[in-house]
Amino acid sequence: MADKVIPIGDGATFKRYKDMGDGTHAEVISIPGLGLSTTEGIFKPFGGSLNNVTFNQSAGLSADANAGFGQKGEAEAPFDAIRLVWINRAGNELVGCSALVGVTETAASDTNAKISQPHIGASNGGVDGVAYGNLAPAGSILGWRPVTVNGATSWNVPSGATGVGIVVSDWIPLSSLKNRTDGGTRPLWMFRTQHDGATGGNFAFLAGAGIAQLRTAIAAARNRILQFFYAGLGVSNPAAVGGFNNSSIEVFPVFRYRVKARSVMIIGDSTSQGDGLTSGVYNNWGWRGCADASTPQRPINYINQGCSSKSAAEYWQRAKEIMNAGIVPTDVVCTPGSVNDAYANIDRKFETNRARAFEMMDFCRAKGVRNLFWMPLLPFNNTTALQDAYRLEFNAFLAGLPDSKVLQFPGMGDGGAPERWAGATGKLGTSKGVITITNASPAVVTRVAHGLAVNTPVELSSTGSLPAGVPVGARLFVASVIDVDNITLSATLGGPALNSTTAGSGTHTLLITQDGFHENEYAQEVIMAPVLTAALNATA
Repeated sequence: MADKVIPIGDGATFKRYKDMGDGTHAEVISIPGLGLSTTEGIFKPFGGSLNNVTFNQSAGLSADANAGFGQKGEAEAPFDAIRLVWINRAGNELVGCSALVGVTETAASDTNAKISQPHIGASNGGVDGVAYGNLAPAGSILGWRPVTVNGATSWNVPSGATGVGIVVSDWIPLSSLKNRTDGGTRPLWMFRTQHDGATGGNFAFLAGAGIAQLRTAIAAARNRILQFFYAGLGVSNPAAVGGFNNSSIEVFPVFRYRVKARSVMIIGDSTSQGDGLTSGVYNNWGWRGCADASTPQRPINYINQGCSSKSAAEYWQRAKEIMNAGIVPTDVVCTPGSVNDAYANIDRKFETNRARAFEMMDFCRAKGVRNLFWMPLLPFNNTTALQDAYRLEFNAFLAGLPDSKVLQFPGMGDGGAPERWAGATGKLGTSKGVITITNASPAVVTRVAHGLAVNTPVELSSTGSLPAGVPVGARLFVASVIDVDNITLSATLGGPALNSTTAGSGTHTLLITQDGFHENEYAQEVIMAPVLTAALNATA
């Protein structure tokens, strides 16, 4: 036998094991490697729970026989290859799936051809104004390129009956374009998928009206564009043209960038999935935190592996399935426990969650994950004093683990015992009582001793009609606190104060909105995203 030198992690470090002469080896030293790092960037904005199901879904499936869904989005940096990952959570196999990938120079939507076809003008080697609805000739970028799985242009995705079915395509050589003609700066990618849901198996699909908000650059999404479109039979007929759509089959891209890249997988319950915001379905704190830390020289992609309403055991199993399929992030953010876990036996729960923390460490180490960040158990409005004491003890345990990196979210709780959500991250239906609203610019809302802070999300109702200019039932935010009794409101976080043009009628009531911090715009934007950004900027 002889000494062994084995690469670990992303190849930047090696471990040396000495031959002990008795048939065994012992680790003696870790030595610097060649500095090789991944250039892969994994972009999965949608979470692991749809219709409150993570696998074996039977209801809410589609039987669309002409399912030709497509996506177009922005990569974080120039790339030279792409692969697709197809997810199946339905309890049946998906037979006869196919896809095309392409690049384009515009995210404009004035024609359906621009929405759903590659446009490559003269500055990128094509012809201005031409939609390339064809398969690209050999050696050309002008058109679509077929996606293959093990060399085949059609494949089956395994049943999701006992766990998520996953297929990862081959790497498809595809270089991003140098120029954009719509004023954007990040390179655009696009893909089409095709599956006959009537004969090849019903399928789960992404959906949400908020997806429409991501079609154009908005600050909440850090000006990243993500467009869903539909072109029936768009793979067998590459020339097919279609318009915007608010749904898609569960497929996401992986890029090979030209520089070192990071991919951040956030694993947890609804606090991690967080794709129920009004300002775009998917642009939650994970998306925003990664985007704020990303640069073309150090692209950082976001992987949403949150599973709303699920226990730690279930969401961790779904994450392992993704990574065991070869989709391995450089960074993992996870919590070994959840408020969704049963709290009947605190001592046993502590034991189980500690064991899961160690398993997460071992699994991530074996997969070569570079950074493991713990997300602590956060305050919750329904926990007892005993359960909240367990939360604090478990968080202290996480902080004491070797090389521990725990994300801290100050301001999420009220500091009480048991701790509850802070006022600005409060709960739907927390009433602040009857209010009055002036007919003025800006409209002044009066409630004696309101106790509200700037950016607190609120909702207004009325037995009659609110003053014109002040919407009823919409999510609003405190724009300014005039004094202890008076505030102004805005339709957007940090936006201008609302004006009113009539007096209104009836009795008006103000409520603090949201069903919890995980769907609270204030918490996502002001507290959570900056913490993630800081953690990524402080690590390599």
